[in-house]
Amino acid sequence: MEPTTNPIVDYERIAPGARLANLAAEFYEDDSLYVAKSLNLSLSELAKTYNGELAFTPALALQAEEEFGVPVCLWKRLEDNYRLFNAWGLVKPQRASAFVNGAKILWKVNRLDYAYPPGNHFVDMLSDRGLDKTDGARILEISQEDFARLQDGELPFTLDYAKAIEREFGVPASFWTGLEDDWREFKGQKEKEWLRKFENPDQLKPADCLVHTCELLQDALEDQNLSPDDLARKSELPIELINKILSGEERLLESPINPRLGWLSDVADALCIPFEFLRDLETQLYADDKEDFI
Repeated sequence: MEPTTNPIVDYERIAPGARLANLAAEFYEDDSLYVAKSLNLSLSELAKTYNGELAFTPALALQAEEEFGVPVCLWKRLEDNYRLFNAWGLVKPQRASAFVNGAKILWKVNRLDYAYPPGNHFVDMLSDRGLDKTDGARILEISQEDFARLQDGELPFTLDYAKAIEREFGVPASFWTGLEDDWREFKGQKEKEWLRKFENPDQLKPADCLVHTCELLQDALEDQNLSPDDLARKSELPIELINKILSGEERLLESPINPRLGWLSDVADALCIPFEFLRDLETQLYADDKEDFI
């Protein structure tokens, strides 16, 4: 039996149709009949769109923009990411509870085990509208430096930012806060994974630290199905420098007098490795001079 209302399930990090389900719940109190009609879908098609079985087509994206205010470019990005990560095996099928005519049933959903910072999506939306990061900083009333941190997920995407975007572009604030919640949970999970892998960096011998750093970065790329080129793109560092860092020819921290915290921060954020952890691992080579570091 197929559910005629939205399933009761946490829709984090799954198909873009799940974002649609959350907006439908917010706007129309789970009135699936109305949502399906407004999007020119049958109830069956709506259910399959919610859980990612049906593609989120450009035509559907246009209708969703008209109905909920989320622009086509954001739906397209979410759909492209979902299909790509599905091909990489990062989409995890799960079962969720739903109630139909008072009876509890199970409904299949798909969880996407990856997330991007909401600021990253915001930059895409700005670009689609012919705007740049300077415009984004102005809209959010923050400095360009803070905007760069927001794009990378380093700065929390607060409700105030979400409301500012809603006022400017009409995109519901809940859309952005949902992306932020997903990003923080995903980043926290990844950081815990790395801390479990290298639980006691202070116990490493200085001569071993460079090797361990290289191995950690290489493992991170492998675990996330990323190439050195992907890391260069995500960190916005030259590929030549990335290759030297991965091979051990170049260090993230050159010396205790002139630490390259910029490189370290860029690489740590790109791979969701805790900044403090990676910094401490690197600085073991200069253990006697730790007081010189931030």
